[in-house]
Amino acid sequence: MSQKSEQRVIVCNTYSKPFIGGIESSLFYISNSLIEDGEDVIILASDRTPSGVRAESGMEEGVWVERFVHPNRIWLLFEPLILVFTFWRYLKKKKWHKETRVICRSHLMVMSFLLYGMKNIVYVVPSIVERSDTHVSHVLTGLDRFKDLIIRHIVVRQHIFIQNRVLKKSPFLMVLSRLMQNEVASIVSRDDISMCPPGVDHSRFFPSKTVRQDIRKRLGIEKRFVYLCVGRVVSIKCFPDILHALNLMSPCIREKISVLIVGDGLEYNDLKRMVRQFKLDGCVHLLGASQRPEDYYKAADCFLMTSICEPFGQTITESLASGIPVIAYKGEGVVTASEDILEDGYNGFFCTRDTMSLKETMLSVQDMSKAAFQEVKQHCVASSYSYSWAHFAKACLDLVSKG
Repeated sequence: MSQKSEQRVIVCNTYSKPFIGGIESSLFYISNSLIEDGEDVIILASDRTPSGVRAESGMEEGVWVERFVHPNRIWLLFEPLILVFTFWRYLKKKKWHKETRVICRSHLMVMSFLLYGMKNIVYVVPSIVERSDTHVSHVLTGLDRFKDLIIRHIVVRQHIFIQNRVLKKSPFLMVLSRLMQNEVASIVSRDDISMCPPGVDHSRFFPSKTVRQDIRKRLGIEKRFVYLCVGRVVSIKCFPDILHALNLMSPCIREKISVLIVGDGLEYNDLKRMVRQFKLDGCVHLLGASQRPEDYYKAADCFLMTSICEPFGQTITESLASGIPVIAYKGEGVVTASEDILEDGYNGFFCTRDTMSLKETMLSVQDMSKAAFQEVKQHCVASSYSYSWAHFAKACLDLVSKG
């Protein structure tokens, strides 16, 4: 089908795989769900990759991925504005049909679509830029730190301006949680902010004794109670809280625990130093980013959700599908959607953002009887089936068809 067809569905974000993240993966989940439903779908993303090697257009995981040229990063200070212009110019060159249905997770690309005159755009709001983490790396010092701070301030202000315009002008808005619905409503006066939770891939995330044994054997943690954390190592994830909680435990208790942290980010080296400082090398495993995080879910007993700002919490539904309960923060200073997903004592456990509270909750979970813990694990898997990518994809297109 030609690019001019109004029947085609474009699923898009500024970046796609091989970048690792929930948004990048969601492009393929949404696309494949729509393809199974008989839609003609392509993914549209820039050609930028983590390695710096430009990605080519082509078939990936059963979906055609169309790439546009990402602007050169020498214009970093004005990258958001330049990317909007670059993508708008690409749309004009390709002459996409203006009635084409679009499901987009990038406010920058939505702005380009709007300037081009596209009408059937569903903006799936991933987060509110004003609430996002703009932390400056502790590794930088002196002039470099000052430059980084200035660049971040200027770039973030551009993102905020563009996103706020998009929230006002996008024909359709979709958010993932009540928290996001309230946050968007605090910025724009609209009564048409739709909500639908995202799905979870049950073909990737499921309990597996074989994988569990293999990973535990490889890491030398066969007989330990294993906690898992997955995400960017940045300040809002509060991974240091876990180290402080472990530091409050006696050495004999720590010998029975392993914490796996899967991910990288600005604070990765800081976290590594804390592990050495607290002498936690024997129980904390910093594993970096992984293309197969699902293997670590299968190896774990419990997930630690210590983030204090999370629009939805994809890792929570992935944990539930993998049959592992979640310990999450709630209360003062915590702005997450965890309480929309978890029920205390049923498929997860809550504590306040306090290292003593976190420590006591971790120990109480470990002390549960085998039968009680197994029942919670069964509840996890059962509750995960409330989250479907097929349902989410349909909900997005229904906004356009009923629009």
